[in-house]
Amino acid sequence: MARIRKGLLKCVVPALPLDRLGVEGAPSDDMWSRDIKMGKHLLPVYADLLYRLQHNALFLGYRFKHRDESQAQCHHGCGVLETAPHLFWYCTAAVQVWSMWLPAFQVFFETKLEWESILFFQLKPTPVAKKEYGYCLFVMLHIVRAVIFRCLWMHRNDLRFHGMQPNVIDSKLRLLP
Repeated sequence: MARIRKGLLKCVVPALPLDRLGVEGAPSDDMWSRDIKMGKHLLPVYADLLYRLQHNALFLGYRFKHRDESQAQCHHGCGVLETAPHLFWYCTAAVQVWSMWLPAFQVFFETKLEWESILFFQLKPTPVAKKEYGYCLFVMLHIVRAVIFRCLWMHRNDLRFHGMQPNVIDSKLRLLP
């Protein structure tokens, strides 16, 4: 068996195309195993969207900017190219949705809750929060980020494919407990 393993071709894993995610450098290797572990707390549709977002596999507007007939701009009327960082973090609709949740979680983390730290879950809790809440704190934030990402994605799809009008209140209501 060992001879067979030695004879197998060793492939180098290609780097993720993270430039369109607005992220510098690749996430640490332990991030992926942690994310898989956290994925068990989500419904598969939420985990799938998060996986596709982290691997830059969503069909956002910037991918179609070379086509004249396609809509490559933000569907919320921002007038900028639709990219993952814009749609899920910098868009006015995203800012309004995140503004309800970020202050509540920021007090538990030393790391500033920003696009990259939320996307790749690179967070450091305060010592008090780590002692008091431990793993549960990470699970709660993981669920909230996945639900927000999916609500923003579904609202974007409603705007693009169903002719709806931008409605941040609708997105916020979907997230209320």
